[in-house]
Amino acid sequence: MQLGLGTVQFGLNYGVSNTEGRPSEEEVRRILALAVERRVHVLDTAAAYGASEIVLGRCLPRNAPFRVVTKTRPLRECPDTVGATAWVRDGFVQSLDRLGLESVDALLVHHACDLLGPFGDEMYTELMVIKQSGRAAKIGFSAYNGFDIDAALDRYEIDLVQIPLNVLDQRLLLGGQMARLQQRGVEIHVRSVFLQGLLLMDPMTAPEYFAPIRPKLLAWQQALKDRGLTPTQGAFAFARSLGADVVLAGVVKTSQLEVNCEDFRLARGKDLDFSGFALNDEIYVNPSRWKLPARFKV
Repeated sequence: MQLGLGTVQFGLNYGVSNTEGRPSEEEVRRILALAVERRVHVLDTAAAYGASEIVLGRCLPRNAPFRVVTKTRPLRECPDTVGATAWVRDGFVQSLDRLGLESVDALLVHHACDLLGPFGDEMYTELMVIKQSGRAAKIGFSAYNGFDIDAALDRYEIDLVQIPLNVLDQRLLLGGQMARLQQRGVEIHVRSVFLQGLLLMDPMTAPEYFAPIRPKLLAWQQALKDRGLTPTQGAFAFARSLGADVVLAGVVKTSQLEVNCEDFRLARGKDLDFSGFALNDEIYVNPSRWKLPARFKV
C-alpha cells in the first residue's frame, strides 16, 4: 500500500476543515517537489476539480515519476447535441492538454452511475479505445455506493476503482464490495479517509450539523489517545487495514504533506477494533448529503 496525493484542493476550496482555501501555484510546486522526494507518486485529479488540471499542467516537474489519474467530465453536463463518445473523447483530449501530458496512468468515469445508464456501453467502448491507443494505461470508475460497484462489475472489465472508505464510512466493507474488487484483481484507490477533514477536527468545534454523531467522534478520538495515535495516524491506520493499493489524501501546504507522509509510515492499528465506529447513515458519511452553512460548503 502506498500514499497518493489528491489534488482537488489545487482547484477548489475543498474540505469541511479547510480554512486556508486553495494553495498558490508556488506552494503547489513545493508540494509536488516534496512528493517526489517522499516517493508519493500517485496524483489524483479530474476535469471537474475546478482548475486542478490546469494548475498541475503548470506546476508538474518535467520527467517526474508521477502516475496521474484523471476522470471524465460528468455525463449530466453533456449537451443533448453531443454524443457520449465525443463527450468522453474530447473531454479527455482537453484534460491531457491542460495537464501537458501525452498520456495518463488511468482514466476513470467520474460517476459510476454514468456507466449504468443508457450511454454506458458507448462510454466504455470509448474508454477501451483510449486504453488501446496507449493514452491511458488503465480504465475504471469512481464509485460512491455499493450498488454502483456491483452493477458496473457485472457489466464491464475494469482495471482501477476509486472508492470512499473511512472509519465512519465502512459501507463497502460491510457490503462485500471491497472483497469483490480484491477478488477480481482490480486496483483499489481509497479516498475520503479523513472524511473531508471531519475526522481530524476537534469534535466539539465541528459544525453543529454533526452534533448527533459527536459522541461517536469523541469515542474515536479517545480510542486514539489511549493508544498514543494522532487523528491523522488513526485515519491512516484504518486505511492500512483495508488492503487497498493506494490511499489518497489531499493537502494545501507542504507541511501537511510532511505530516501525512510521517503519519502514514507510523500508522498502525494497535489492537483497534474499527468496526464499532461505523455509521450507516448517509447524511453523515456522504458529504454530498451534508447540509452545512455556506462557509463550510465546497
